[in-house]
Amino acid sequence: MNGFGWLTPHHRPSGFLFTGWSRTGLAALNAGQVSMARLSGLLEPEANRSGPAPCQQDMNLPMRIPEAQPDLYCHGNTTSNSLSQLMWVIMLVSLAPLVCVQAQETLPPDIYAVTPPLTPEQQTIIETYATFWSDQLCTGSDAEVSQARGKLKDPLSLPGTSEEFLKKYSIAMLNAVATCIKAPRVIVRLNVMYVATYIKRGASPIQLIGSGLADKSPGVRYWSAKAMATLAGRKDQNVANQKQILQTLTKSLGAENDAIVFSELLKALNALALPSAKDALLGILTGRVVVYETDPDALFEPIRGPLQKVYIDLVTRKLEGESVDQQLRDLARVAHLFMSLAGQQLETILELPTERQFDKAEMIKQGDTILRGLVDTLTPGTRKPEQIRNALRIKDWRFVLVQVERWQTLLLRSPFSFQEEELQVPRADNDKQTSALEAISYRVVDQD
Repeated sequence: MNGFGWLTPHHRPSGFLFTGWSRTGLAALNAGQVSMARLSGLLEPEANRSGPAPCQQDMNLPMRIPEAQPDLYCHGNTTSNSLSQLMWVIMLVSLAPLVCVQAQETLPPDIYAVTPPLTPEQQTIIETYATFWSDQLCTGSDAEVSQARGKLKDPLSLPGTSEEFLKKYSIAMLNAVATCIKAPRVIVRLNVMYVATYIKRGASPIQLIGSGLADKSPGVRYWSAKAMATLAGRKDQNVANQKQILQTLTKSLGAENDAIVFSELLKALNALALPSAKDALLGILTGRVVVYETDPDALFEPIRGPLQKVYIDLVTRKLEGESVDQQLRDLARVAHLFMSLAGQQLETILELPTERQFDKAEMIKQGDTILRGLVDTLTPGTRKPEQIRNALRIKDWRFVLVQVERWQTLLLRSPFSFQEEELQVPRADNDKQTSALEAISYRVVDQD
């Protein structure tokens, strides 16, 4: 038994050896695709039967005679041969669900428009196709893996497919590729996660994607995060599923050390409709400040996209009448902390490479833009500090810090009303300060 839970050409259960098949034989006999006439043909003596002997490979049956006893099946008298063949018939009938059908390499055009309820034959066609190509994905060469990836995802991205087909095929594909995430080859695990980004409603690959997020390969984790973002944004996810996604993402974010993967995880977290997801996102970003304080070479670019998305989302919800003032306040604090840290690094680090200067300047510019938008949203008409763009353009880092300090003064007043220590950049060597800051901002509220 291999990792797929099915027999392979190299597996010998109870002394038998099967070839030329895998999971594609599921329910074949019951579906009428392997007839009893084919099986009973085995009972006919070789002398009276046309065609190849049962030990030859083109007999169109999913078996090969045990190599340890070739003479028993390919030589000798017909009585012993027929008796042995009868034993095979009995075994095959008792194991009917495992009988093989012809590999389903393509889907018939009419299957894409199926309506409920599906017939057993239609269900078998869908499952057999998904199984065939998942086998190729799991065990094929690199070229075959690439081909299988396309064959698995394409039915989910074709125009004009029915909702019933998308649902049934998504479930079949998820079940078929699930065990491939344990494959030893990175290219297989990566493509499993890539295919998972196409799974539609009716299937919930949270557990599969969670396994990918724990993978040792950043590439696999990257596509796992992309798949989770797609799943988190689906409208058919109930509250229980969203909470499970939130728990999986917060766990992964706490352990992730790759900046690009971290950015994708933040996007997935921001895609959740749960109010507590935004609290988690802002808390995680606040905790991330310490990472940038510890490593001045770390790029801010991976967090700027998610930060912009949460800004747009929260302001939009505020304008639509939702009560998000506390989250807007937390966002103001996060934006100020990042722009303050970037300004301090530009001022104090000598001979900073040009690309690092640009990255930190962009972080300051974004923080300035977000704070202006938040002030206009919460307290229209409030006088704001001078725009920081000109100082950044001429690389006047001292004036940049002056502008950051002016923002701090404004944030100490209503409606933000921060305490001064809440706006200080946390230091990795100050555990008390860091813990206090995290306690203030990281509020994952269980009220969804």
